[in-house]
Amino acid sequence: MNRQANLSHSFGILLTGLLFLLTALLPAAAVAQGPAPGVCGPPVEITVRTVLATKRPQAPDPALASLAPLLGKAFGGYQGFSLLNTSTWQTQDSRVQAVALPNGQELRIAYQGFDAAHVKLELSIPPRLSTAVRVTDGGTFFQAGMNHGAGILVLAVTAGRRPPLAPDQDARPLPATAAPGR
Repeated sequence: MNRQANLSHSFGILLTGLLFLLTALLPAAAVAQGPAPGVCGPPVEITVRTVLATKRPQAPDPALASLAPLLGKAFGGYQGFSLLNTSTWQTQDSRVQAVALPNGQELRIAYQGFDAAHVKLELSIPPRLSTAVRVTDGGTFFQAGMNHGAGILVLAVTAGRRPPLAPDQDARPLPATAAPGR
């Protein structure tokens, strides 16, 4: 009986030691192999163009040449489109990026990952809007309807994958730029 008790005791110590090693090593291995905290997908570039749409006819804004056909089709009742501001940044984490709007409000965008061929974003303009969208990689969508001056604000949001950031490069916004002459 004494020998059986010693074997049981030795087996218990061995099992406890193994469980301790597994508990100590597995979380470390999972952390080492998993993404860094906050990383939710491949690097993406997000561009927000703030556009004033008016019903007054005006010459096309050259800064909106690539968007002109989309704007005209989506907002047929409007004949004038002027670029007010552009903000562009690269990220691969879910930190919220705020974009000041000319009407004093703030657009907030958070990258939520990449799904098949879509960039997933959460956007809000507190307290009036809070939504999640999926944008085709490299595609543009519009959020519009806020009155501003003689027209409405149109937010043209473009999002797409970009090459990975260098190890010493943190996800950071690029400075917002006002359209020339405005």
